[in-house]
Amino acid sequence: MTELYNKIESELLPFVEKPLRYAGSEENIIVKDHDKKITILLIYPDLYEIGMAYKGFHILYNILNKHDDIVCERAFVPAKEAGTMMREKDIPFFSLETRTPAREFDIIGFTLPYELCFTNILEVLELSGIPFLSSERDKNSATSYPLIIGGGANAINPEPVADLFDLFQIGDGEEMLLKLIEKYRSLKTGKNSKSEQLSKLSKLDSIYVPSLYSPIYDENNKFIGYEEPYKKVTKAVTSLEPQNYPSYPIVPLMDISHDRASVEIMRGCNRGCRFCQAGYYYRPVRERSLPEIMEQTNNALTNSGWNELSLLSLSTSDYTNITPLLEELYKKYANSHINLSFPSMRAESFTKEIALVASLGRKTSFTFAPEAGSDRLRRVINKPVNLEDIYDVLDIILPLGWKNIKLYYMIGLPYETDEDMYEMAEMINAIGKYSRKYGNINIKISISPFNPKPHTPFQWAKQATLEELKHRVGILAKNTGRKGMRLNWRDPEVSVLEAIFSRGDRKLTKAIIEAYKRGALFDAWSENMDFDLWKKVFKSLKIDVNEYLEDKPTENPLPWDIIDIGINKEYFIDEWDKAKKEAFTEPCREKCSLCGIEKKYNCNELLTKKVDPKGFGEIIKQPVLGHDAASVPKASIRYRVKYKRLPASRFISQRNLITLLERSINKHDILVEYSRGYHPLPVFSFGHPLSFGVTSNCEYIDIGFKEYYPGTIKEDMEKLFSNVMEFVDATEIKDKVLHPMHFIDYNEYLIDIPDGAAEYFTEMIIKFRSKEKLEFERKHKKRFRKIDLVPYAKKLEFDGDNIIVGIRFIEGKSVKLSEVFEHVFKISKEDYYKYSIIKVDSGKILGDKVLDPITAIK
Repeated sequence: MTELYNKIESELLPFVEKPLRYAGSEENIIVKDHDKKITILLIYPDLYEIGMAYKGFHILYNILNKHDDIVCERAFVPAKEAGTMMREKDIPFFSLETRTPAREFDIIGFTLPYELCFTNILEVLELSGIPFLSSERDKNSATSYPLIIGGGANAINPEPVADLFDLFQIGDGEEMLLKLIEKYRSLKTGKNSKSEQLSKLSKLDSIYVPSLYSPIYDENNKFIGYEEPYKKVTKAVTSLEPQNYPSYPIVPLMDISHDRASVEIMRGCNRGCRFCQAGYYYRPVRERSLPEIMEQTNNALTNSGWNELSLLSLSTSDYTNITPLLEELYKKYANSHINLSFPSMRAESFTKEIALVASLGRKTSFTFAPEAGSDRLRRVINKPVNLEDIYDVLDIILPLGWKNIKLYYMIGLPYETDEDMYEMAEMINAIGKYSRKYGNINIKISISPFNPKPHTPFQWAKQATLEELKHRVGILAKNTGRKGMRLNWRDPEVSVLEAIFSRGDRKLTKAIIEAYKRGALFDAWSENMDFDLWKKVFKSLKIDVNEYLEDKPTENPLPWDIIDIGINKEYFIDEWDKAKKEAFTEPCREKCSLCGIEKKYNCNELLTKKVDPKGFGEIIKQPVLGHDAASVPKASIRYRVKYKRLPASRFISQRNLITLLERSINKHDILVEYSRGYHPLPVFSFGHPLSFGVTSNCEYIDIGFKEYYPGTIKEDMEKLFSNVMEFVDATEIKDKVLHPMHFIDYNEYLIDIPDGAAEYFTEMIIKFRSKEKLEFERKHKKRFRKIDLVPYAKKLEFDGDNIIVGIRFIEGKSVKLSEVFEHVFKISKEDYYKYSIIKVDSGKILGDKVLDPITAIK
């Protein structure tokens, strides 16, 4: 292991919040040797738990690592306190898989998911020791710094951060990123300067090199176009090939956003909502076949252990074979512990079949997005859902047991008036009143300000002012509020800043850098947003933000005109005009709107072949396992298992350990007994939680198995305790015994001490043995409690190489190993984590011996 690896292990991970963000010990990661390979570091510019939920990240990771001559690793932005610590301890930004400094990679690829992640990109570059501006990197050498590339949905208008990047890959990256890497490989071996490299890379389709484009500004410093000649960069569109999707998804060891298996069933949307950038960006609609989806579903669940599956798309209910897919899912998972979730449901295309399949799992909440509050405004935005559609959905789902409904609306839409707000309040109240006939239903209403987005019919629209947005929120707050209804709204200031960058140009790069230097970071997180700071920055740089917020004439050039997403600008202008007239445009599948995509693709050929439903009527006659009211069953077969916690598990909490074991049970189909109720859990009984940062040779757990358990305990436990743990022994429990936590009253630890420290530790042990009492204060909540350490420290010895510390429990209470270090050895918490500590014995004190939990029941 490298010096940096050990430094991260001992000086960073023990002291940061959620160390598993940085540990890189997840299951199914791919670790390769870097020698003689092109190395690329994929970075999602937000926290680990946000980035790990992004499907595109996993697809690229899988595709790139299939090639023996390419190494692809991951990294995420450290939380603020972790970033500060990295600076203090001189730890560079590093990859998770091998903890290699980012600067040592050939290529760094940033996904750009949303506008307010821009300062996070600067945090990564600074921690990596890489200059912010492309022009400041590699002035004399093309190999001093990695090639910095950007991609993802927000690269649809790359101009606000154009000067930070060497190039952007526009559109789907599955195929183009490989072509880019191969071209880079050939250029890297030559004597090309950086500018020569970029010039040759720019000749690839979908590659945008900002340094080759020069924006022009008028006397008022407003954008008026680009220097001619220049070529437009065409968005890459890929087919949804089954081999691109990982069969072995990376499974985090900590909770993440959307912590579940996910399968993309289609990409794109045919509806044409005029505010929706994703709907236009991902045209044409591409669907995966039913067999592909079922195979990927099986792989994702079998090889991960997740017990929840999400079907991903912009509009799941519009998938051509949605009913046959639901039939297959119902047949396969009706009697399993698998929960199925369906994001992006549209009320007008919602079906009983969708609700039936979704009802198999835990009923968390159902989400729908009417978006606008009046029929008139829904015609403006081209989303013709009405109140009756919502009622129909409620009549389907509420009798099936759902108690939580989420509704999403926007405010500040084009041509919106106060009257639309009053109608929205009436609609919200009507939904609340209607739902009451099914009992106490909780309804959460989320209000988000509208932003005009590039490459949409509303790209010319005005962004509502802060005053207008706050006024409209006020109308809703005053006119809603029935029992069981909760109204939340996104901070309008966050939305205004997002709008500035959404339609921004290169002038904003200086503002991003200046704001970062003044402390801006994680601006998308409300607790970090400092709008006053940004206003001061814009003012200091004499940037008139109204340029980005006001409405725009359709004939004026736009900063993102250099990007061709395949849709004619004339089509957007026509849709903008239809919005003014409150005119409806049919979905693509009903009538082609001649947007321009059809000139390049036969859209119908990209849809899956239609399959006739088999008929849900017969399928639902199968018996489905119900929910027993009993909380914990008495398992007829029980085993006590001994296992090791390996170094990779040092920072896994007890709760995360339980989740890890649950997933391993699912993955290997081990027939353990489950609790009853609506959230069944495996029947486990653990010993005392292991101290943070410590490894162990002797952890114990009692596991209940189903009465028809046919497995071989050794084989199953070797599967169960894998990756960051190791199976040691097991024996069947045939009589009534104490659970491990109640049985164990003694734990013994072996501490490796540094060279030259023997005399110090010997002296401290002798001093401790001479004491009859050693009291210290432990803070518990807001109070301090005095504790005498002496009765708990049963053993304190130095064997010539290691310190042995034995700690006992007295009436269920004990002291922490870190407290022994602090008060006996005078070693601070920070230094305590630098020691290698292993728990080597655990059990019940019987005279001078310790009876371990397995021997006790043999």
